[in-house]
Amino acid sequence: MSRCAALLQPLRHPLRKPFWQGKRAHRRDARGFTLPEVLVSLFIFGLVSSLLLAVIDMERRADAAERRRDQSISQIATVQQLLRTRMEAMHAVTDLHGVGDTLTLAGQPTDLRFDAPQIMSDGPHALQHWRITLNEDGQLLLWQASELSAIDMREATTAGWAPQVLLDRVAAVRFDYFGPDPINGRDAWQVNWQHRRIMPKLIRLKLAFPRGDNRIWPVFMARPWSAVQINCSNGQTASSFAEADCGGAR
Repeated sequence: MSRCAALLQPLRHPLRKPFWQGKRAHRRDARGFTLPEVLVSLFIFGLVSSLLLAVIDMERRADAAERRRDQSISQIATVQQLLRTRMEAMHAVTDLHGVGDTLTLAGQPTDLRFDAPQIMSDGPHALQHWRITLNEDGQLLLWQASELSAIDMREATTAGWAPQVLLDRVAAVRFDYFGPDPINGRDAWQVNWQHRRIMPKLIRLKLAFPRGDNRIWPVFMARPWSAVQINCSNGQTASSFAEADCGGAR
């Protein structure tokens, strides 16, 4: 090779690439992610995010359902305590509109009417009329009226009564009364207790909720204290509310 041809040859360093190859390689390394790579990354991020949101939503719904369940349990317990207080304080009051010495207590399968004080310790001087029914809107109602009002407990009218809503969304109610059968005199559960001369020994109330409603009504039974008999010192018996019966006059 001639001396001139050797001078025209580009100088090459054994460890250095040509300048045009170095710039091309730098541009290839700095170009970033390709479009398919970005799309795959976004898909994975969206999938993970949706799974996390689903888990959070499930936890939120579970917490809300737990709170509703606790609230319903507390509400039903409060209602049962209120009804027990009223029903156990029943007084055996003679019905002035009835025949003979029948009582004002009117017990039907879906309607219960009785006389009792607001607080058991108030005694017979503070009696009120009470009524428990279910209206057409599915509300369990506790009605109250003054004993001084001219209300006939045998009538089903609600005129003169003041209602209090105890529970909503109730499908059905059922009262049962335990005491002597009017025919054979044996104690048995009965669906009616009207025009009787004695109080039932037990009153049972059942509630049914609509399908899909997870509320539970525990077994509820009340024992009217006026039906409990006590022994007097003179050998007679009297109701627990009528201690004066031991002396004769009430």
